[in-house]
Amino acid sequence: MTYAIPNLSGNQRTVRPVIQLEGVSKAYSVGDASIVALNNVSLTIYPGEFVAVTGASGSGKSTLMSLIGCLDRPDQGNISLADEPLGLINDNRVAAVRNRKIGFIFQSFNLIPRLTALHNVELPMIYAGIPPAQRLQRAKIALQIVGMQDRALHSPSQLSGGQQQRIAIARALVNNPDVILADEPTGSLDAANVDEVMKLLVQLNKKGKTVVLVTHDMQVANFAERTIFMRDGNIVSDIRR
Repeated sequence: MTYAIPNLSGNQRTVRPVIQLEGVSKAYSVGDASIVALNNVSLTIYPGEFVAVTGASGSGKSTLMSLIGCLDRPDQGNISLADEPLGLINDNRVAAVRNRKIGFIFQSFNLIPRLTALHNVELPMIYAGIPPAQRLQRAKIALQIVGMQDRALHSPSQLSGGQQQRIAIARALVNNPDVILADEPTGSLDAANVDEVMKLLVQLNKKGKTVVLVTHDMQVANFAERTIFMRDGNIVSDIRR
């Protein structure tokens, strides 16, 4: 499906959504009870947007991130990622789409302790079957983009929290994904590093990357150009600035 979006000149341009959710619901069983995490949610995100998803604990934002990131499947509804209808493909294909089209950034960095920064950045390319020489070149470029080229041979234990998150951002970039999903990426950082990491995400967005950020911190959400508020598994507001 395509959508006509007006530009500043008054003309219209046709853009395909990079993320499309239509009537998506998800529930989890807790003992004998069923907890509704998402309730008939529809959402469209276009290429180049910077979207923050926020809300209280249990509002559904983490479930939404998991579904967009192909880490889980909805009980009802349809999800498309960069024109790929995820409900129509098998698990192996979903894993391939996730590796190729999504770059993940996590609160706890998720770096492999025994590997250098360079080798951590190479990991998604190994799963994608990219040859070693090309992996090395692309990993070095990604480290340069995040300003960590001089830490390429350091292990995670030799890096500060902010430096580890920059390595994680480089790892998210190396397969040139359509979308960067950041799940509480500043939750383990001090104030100075929060600002540095968010400015880096803003720079990547200005260069054309679509960024979807889950956070409970409104100061972090304010770096985005669009903020989605969730409550009880529903989107209660969607504000563009």
